[in-house]
Amino acid sequence: MARSLKDIVNEMPKERQEKIQARTDELINQQTVAALKSIEAGNFVEGDRVFEWLDSWGTDKGEEAP
Repeated sequence: MARSLKDIVNEMPKERQEKIQARTDELINQQTVAALKSIEAGNFVEGDRVFEWLDSWGTDKGEEAP
């Protein structure tokens, strides 16, 4: 059975685990900040529009992604 990435990281020295966690946190924070700025700039799709698009899957009226 293949080992999970989490198992592999857990077997690393504690210092290496901490560096990986710090970098992961940094990337997540960067992505979150970028997403919030994008939303503030008005770059988002209304939830109802997304549901309409999903509902169109597999029909003759398949819509383009919003």
